[in-house]
Amino acid sequence: MNIKKDYINKINALALIFISIYTISSVGFGIQPSHKLIYALTKLVTNLAFPLLLMTFGAIMLKKRENPLACVKKTYEILIPPFVLWNLILAVLIIYFNGFSFFTTTITEVNWFLWIVLSNVLVVPILSEFIHFGGDDGIKYLLGMFIISSILLSLSVQLDFSLYFIDIVFFAQPLSFMVLGYYLDNKEFKSSSNRIFIISLAILAIALFLRVLLLTSGIANWGAYFTQIFGTTLQISIDPFTIVEASAIFLMIKSLNESLKENSIISFYSERAFSFILALGIFTFILSKLALSLTWIKLTIIGSISFFIVIGIVFFLLEKIPFVKRFIA
Repeated sequence: MNIKKDYINKINALALIFISIYTISSVGFGIQPSHKLIYALTKLVTNLAFPLLLMTFGAIMLKKRENPLACVKKTYEILIPPFVLWNLILAVLIIYFNGFSFFTTTITEVNWFLWIVLSNVLVVPILSEFIHFGGDDGIKYLLGMFIISSILLSLSVQLDFSLYFIDIVFFAQPLSFMVLGYYLDNKEFKSSSNRIFIISLAILAIALFLRVLLLTSGIANWGAYFTQIFGTTLQISIDPFTIVEASAIFLMIKSLNESLKENSIISFYSERAFSFILALGIFTFILSKLALSLTWIKLTIIGSISFFIVIGIVFFLLEKIPFVKRFIA
């Protein structure tokens, strides 16, 4: 495994941990009022998983320059089989527990993030061509508009959408996180790795502190960070804090890459991230149907650990079967 891929794997693994916590904590059994602040903060931090995964996806996919149709076809050939298999399992469970009522709504909500990935694949050839043609200036233009539109979007939410008609929201999309990931992956800094790590850690800490300060002081409201105006983005935060925090984490792990050894367990989960999230949706759906008397903290910790163990065993066994192996991606 090359150095770059291993560093991407580490970011993916962290993102998968965050996604598990984010998703399982949403089941929310027995949430007590005294835990609401911790619950909200947990959601804010673990929500960074989705931008991080999109950033690593962009770092891998946007460097390719292939025939657009060939690129989409090859990627879909990898992603569609597991998407169909795990969704068939989920469909059976939904019908069993819920009947046919709201079937379509439920199955699309459970896999909301993966619909974004599949749709982004269609745009990758166009973005890739623009990036390679426009070069560094083209990338900086896209990222500059991403930041500006993110600020306008956040202000619009805070001001009850009074800025909604300043319409450059095209740039405030998951696609922009892919461009950000590609840029940071290929950016060579003059500073040492240790210095980049310290600076990134400081920026992350400051951004999180300011975000919490704004929320707890009442200057900003909680709903602004959990409400989006784009149906396709759903729970992905696109506020300026998210951009800064996700970038800081990305650079921290990148700067540590040379000092961290390759880990086969991290690679195992990271390279199966797509199927991992599909299976997580099934796990969470089943969990939501169980009458467990656990607080959300215990549920999140026990549920996340249990899922990693169970899905690791399941993937390991399924990949021993030749035909079934193609359904794990």
